[in-house]
Formats: sequence, C-alpha cells, structure tokens
Amino acid sequence: MFIQDYFRHLTELEYIDGIMILTSTHEAVLEELKNRDMDYYVIIPEEGLMNEYINRYKARGSTQEFIDLVSSNWHAWLQDIKSKHKYFELRSQQTLTDFMIETYEIGHSGATAMSF
Repeated sequence: MFIQDYFRHLTELEYIDGIMILTSTHEAVLEELKNRDMDYYVIIPEEGLMNEYINRYKARGSTQEFIDLVSSNWHAWLQDIKSKHKYFELRSQQTLTDFMIETYEIGHSGATAMSF
C-alpha cells in the first residue's frame, strides 16, 4: 500500500513544470521509478568520498550503527545504483543544495531540467 500511495502522489507532482522532486532512495522506490518509466536521476556522492561522508555523518550526530552500515556497504550500494539507474555524482564538499542550485541555473539556461 505504501508504494502505491507514494507513487500516486509522485505522479501528480511529476507534471508540474519546473519542479524538482526529491524521493527516497530505498531500493523498492528506485525500482518502481524505473518500472513506471518515470524520468529520474539518483544523486550519489563520488565513490572515492567515503571518508568525507563518514565524517559528515559523525558531525551531524548519526549513530555508530548507521555509520558502520554505510561504511560496510558504501561501494556495493554505489555500484548497484550506477549499474541500474541514471545518476549524477556530488563532488567533494558539494552538498545536495549546491547541486540543486547549479541544476536549477542550468535548467533555466536552456538545458533540460531534471526530475526525480
């Protein structure tokens, strides 16, 4: 039921001009995006930035359990996303906010805007 409700709402938002929709990156959500042939990209960090991201997670107060989970699955998760989905990579010190601002500016300079 969750996936159906989630995607009913996403489908309503998908056709609003100029909107960037952020969704969960859980595997079931990504697979449903793909199955529905929706136009989306996954935003991931560059694979070599694991230590930077682990330090970010520590600084924001993430639990050690979360940090261990991410660090032990980092490469496999990123490789899985890269093999199954269209994606953009965040550079070192680049935040999602930075990326969204750059994408918005690109989208309004004639390039295709992206949706998730």
